[in-house]
Amino acid sequence: MAVLIVEVVLENGFKLRKKLYTYQMIKARLFLLFLLSMVQTTARSQRHDFNWMIGYSGGLGDPQYGLTQIDFNMGKPILRFIPNSKIYLFEANAVYSDENGKLLYYTNGYEIENSDFKLMANGDNLGVKYWSGLVSPQNVLFLPFPEKKDSTLLFYPNLRRVSSDFYEIDLRYCLLNNSLNNGKGKIIERDKIIINDTLSEGGLTSCKHANGRDWWILMNELNSNKFYKILIDPQGVSVMDTQLVGDVIIDGLGQSKFSPDGSFYAVYQSVSDSEGAYLYLYSFNRCNGMLSYIATQHINKSGWGGIEFSPNSRFLYHCSGLQLYQYDLHETITLENRIEIDTIIDRYLPWGSSYFLQQLGPDGRIYISNPYSSDIMHVINNPDQKGLGCNPTYNSFKLLTINAGSISNMPNYRLGKIQGSICDSLNIDNIPLAHWRYEQDTSNYLEFIFTDLSAYEVKQWCWNFGDPDSRVKNISMDKNPIHIFSKNGTYDVCLIVKNNNGADTLCRTVKIGPMVSTHEGLTVPEIHVWPNPCEEFLIINVLDYNPQSMILHFYNQFGILLKNESLYQGSNIVEMDQLLNGVYFIKVSENGNEIMSVKIIKL
Repeated sequence: MAVLIVEVVLENGFKLRKKLYTYQMIKARLFLLFLLSMVQTTARSQRHDFNWMIGYSGGLGDPQYGLTQIDFNMGKPILRFIPNSKIYLFEANAVYSDENGKLLYYTNGYEIENSDFKLMANGDNLGVKYWSGLVSPQNVLFLPFPEKKDSTLLFYPNLRRVSSDFYEIDLRYCLLNNSLNNGKGKIIERDKIIINDTLSEGGLTSCKHANGRDWWILMNELNSNKFYKILIDPQGVSVMDTQLVGDVIIDGLGQSKFSPDGSFYAVYQSVSDSEGAYLYLYSFNRCNGMLSYIATQHINKSGWGGIEFSPNSRFLYHCSGLQLYQYDLHETITLENRIEIDTIIDRYLPWGSSYFLQQLGPDGRIYISNPYSSDIMHVINNPDQKGLGCNPTYNSFKLLTINAGSISNMPNYRLGKIQGSICDSLNIDNIPLAHWRYEQDTSNYLEFIFTDLSAYEVKQWCWNFGDPDSRVKNISMDKNPIHIFSKNGTYDVCLIVKNNNGADTLCRTVKIGPMVSTHEGLTVPEIHVWPNPCEEFLIINVLDYNPQSMILHFYNQFGILLKNESLYQGSNIVEMDQLLNGVYFIKVSENGNEIMSVKIIKL
């Protein structure tokens, strides 16, 4: 199950990389020797996708509405409630952060809001307004302008209405300057037409060029097998040429995706209840932008859906209504070879539940939206694993606000050049970027599973757990190690990743309980309770602390104990919909010591 940390403070909180290279944090001699062996390090980051925004109808005073900000800078998703945004995010949803992971902009294709959660300068009336924003998946996309510091490109369509449907009659872009208005940004060029043609709905995504600097965008002409190839380089945005390839793509609702390594391109279109859906798969040449046709699959199932590739680019996931499937791209792509890895059973939740749009997160998990107005999403926790080993969990990701099927559209910003290719001409080295996450084992609170999320062709890993007293090795060269800490305490855990071009380091502090005491020197964990008043659920959020034995005690207004539940780091959901309206009390204890008491109002 996906682990969450939730807070309601409106701040970025990204301060980790300031202490990456201090000698104090690199304690082991082997680790120091590994560090000294580096010929090159890098301070650059590519964290443009480290914030997502989900929700709609903000600022109405109802805690179910507003936006949920999902911040991945800490390795695990941190959720923040944004009550003052006015934007509606439907299927069209794009978010952009700076290279260090600080939120800059988000848009619904009609309006752009900045990091103050307010309309940015010159940031309205971009496209055709429909339900306060565009409704087609992947209709908006942010990209950095190559070699143009402080410049960002936003791509979006212009629409016209034919009967009850909308069709894209051209593709446009605008240019944003990130440094204007005290860093809140401004559009300085807008409505620049790239393609003047009727295009398939949505499907706006991008892949890094094989030179490691430029970008490709492919756009499909409506009901055809014709693709426009768009190149974004330091000279600007230009259509290179077109290509006729494979079967005609039938107009529908779905997604288009490049694999993380850029070797595959897939299109999924849900056409109608009677026609079902179609999945189109191609190989992609990152040097010249050419597609090579692989297969078309007719999926005779109704229901909206989407697609996504695994981080290792081996598996392709698609969902149709209540079913979630996996293709192994090492095998022949047929319906017979696909694996049904999950089916939603309890569909009839208060708002309903189904699979819809998919997006690979920077934490290595795949997140899937719900097409119904709901506050839940679904997660594939280990998408690099075959079959049920990918660990899909539906209805497992709780949002802070209602979502209308939306998910933020993100390309892979951390893809380097193809070493030694004919396009490898810019002298750009694939210097690794260190990134990782961890989970605490629920049966042994001292045991932790560490997952590497680093980018740019890492060849070597070196972990230092800051735990020289451990009975197991304190240094690990495994990519995804398991470590059992020796005792309670605070540990500085560091990962160094390395390849032939250089190395990078990321260190984080891991606190393991009990840290609760009245004696000087120990601290009480930070715990947030949200929402209060509540209706269907209550979230108990344990921040920056891994408990030893934390228990939630739940009482009614007469002081009668109703239940006890174990609490862990992150988001702990307490179902409230079966309880009568009224006043309740919760107490939280850690290792037998009471640390907080809160009155809860159930509406």
